[in-house]
Amino acid sequence: MKERKKDKNDIWMYAALLFTSAFVILLITAYSQLKFNKSVDEYESRIQGEIQQKYVYQYDLKRALVENEELKKSIEDLKKRVDELEKERSDFNKRLEEKDGKLEEAIEFFNILAEAESEYKKGNYVKCAQLLKSRSNKDILGPEARKKYDFLLSETSFKAGLALYNEGYRLFTQKNYADAVGKFLASYDITQSDYYSDDCLYFASASYYYIGKNEKASETLDILLSRYPQSTYRNEALLLKKKIDEIRKNEKQ
Repeated sequence: MKERKKDKNDIWMYAALLFTSAFVILLITAYSQLKFNKSVDEYESRIQGEIQQKYVYQYDLKRALVENEELKKSIEDLKKRVDELEKERSDFNKRLEEKDGKLEEAIEFFNILAEAESEYKKGNYVKCAQLLKSRSNKDILGPEARKKYDFLLSETSFKAGLALYNEGYRLFTQKNYADAVGKFLASYDITQSDYYSDDCLYFASASYYYIGKNEKASETLDILLSRYPQSTYRNEALLLKKKIDEIRKNEKQ
């Protein structure tokens, strides 16, 4: 009886041990499964995070590329605007310089006009006319100044031209041809429409001829013959030109 009871106790102990071992194994297995599942979840979470980061990176890259293109366009537009502003600045400075130049010219012209008027009042018609002829752009003057310019020029041109012609003719008759030619040309410079204007050209040509400046003489004769075909000095001019041409021809031989 004692041995059976002992065997029965051994069986229960063995069963208890087996049950305990099985329970421990189940616990270990369950823990391992939980740990595995947790690892899997963490891995999946990490993969999802990396995928999400990849998408975010791709989105940011595309956005950065778009912004880069927009920035390039903005820079190009800015450069164009800078060029436009530079051109506008250059044009403005140019207009400003032109206005300054015209203002200075107008002031200088006005001062000359004032000096010419002073000479006119003194009876120095030659000086007055020469001062007026030194400036031809009267449009830069105001209406009153232009009116004064026209008046002074009309009052002095004939008198000044005639005085210079007479002085030149006097020097010519004295055979002072070098000084005479200057007076004739000065007279012609003041007026080209008076009765003595063609005379000035003829005697200027003759003066050049007598001082040996045949080329100048020939050029002046050409002006006389082309501008004053009805001049009373036409025949004399043609003879003088023929003589000069013969001299120049002989010089070349």
